Amino acid sequence: MVYIAGRGHSGTTLLGALLGSAPGVFDTGELISGLRRYDGKCSCGEHISKCPTWDNMRRCFDVNSSTDFDTAASQLRESTHIKRFLSTYFARPSNTTFRALARHNAQIIKCLAQSSYSYIIDSSKELTRSLFLAKFENNCKIIYLTRHPANILDSVYRRLDNGSGEKFLRRRYRPTKLYFPFLLLSLFSWIAGHALFLLTYRQRPAAFLIIRYEDLILDPVNELTRIENFTGIDLERAKNNIRHGHHFDIGCTIAGNAFRHNKQFCFNPKKAHIRHLPKRYTFLAAFFAFPFLKKFGHI
Repeated sequence: MVYIAGRGHSGTTLLGALLGSAPGVFDTGELISGLRRYDGKCSCGEHISKCPTWDNMRRCFDVNSSTDFDTAASQLRESTHIKRFLSTYFARPSNTTFRALARHNAQIIKCLAQSSYSYIIDSSKELTRSLFLAKFENNCKIIYLTRHPANILDSVYRRLDNGSGEKFLRRRYRPTKLYFPFLLLSLFSWIAGHALFLLTYRQRPAAFLIIRYEDLILDPVNELTRIENFTGIDLERAKNNIRHGHHFDIGCTIAGNAFRHNKQFCFNPKKAHIRHLPKRYTFLAAFFAFPFLKKFGHI
């Protein structure tokens, strides 16, 4: 299993789709949050409950687990919340609650892999889940995708401006005029998230690879090679698609960025360089996040 962690608007859905184009790899999208929206839509166009891929996984789980699927999915979803970070951090390896969660997670991954997939990609991005996986899933590789906070604020600003709003602690807000509090909240959320990641990284450093979004955009082939070496996934097809401008197909992913419903996409780095954020917010990001910008190589 490969887990992609990061802040919102950091490109986790994009990276998952790139990795999911490799042979023998299944990109689930945001696995845990998606399973709790079983009435939502899969990127194949079907409702998740009617998609053969996800219906087969659910049937497999119910046959092979003593816990019913809805209960297991709910428990896993709740365990990813940031309010569970400290309890996860201090949990001992023998903790029965976390061992049960690990069994649920392993069974879901096993059921998804039954179609001859060697790797399962989960881009749920939640830090608490990455901490849980680092402590209780020894075979999991975790990619932490970090993006410059000014670029994340730019993405938040555009969403606020077009009316789609911004999510915070799993609630969506749609302010009509005053954006400053939400942008400031996003900035400090970025800072707090990176601080918590450093605590998470200490649990099992060998399980983590840090990728900067800006590097992925500027030199995708090199960054995919780093990921290839780290995970063991053969990413030659993805690199060739990028070199020659070919499209990527999107499979049966759940939750995540809405672009996954397009079914295909071309990797276009030029779009990533168009910034609409007022300069005062760029200054605030550089000022308040400076220690972490330096720590994560953004400056």
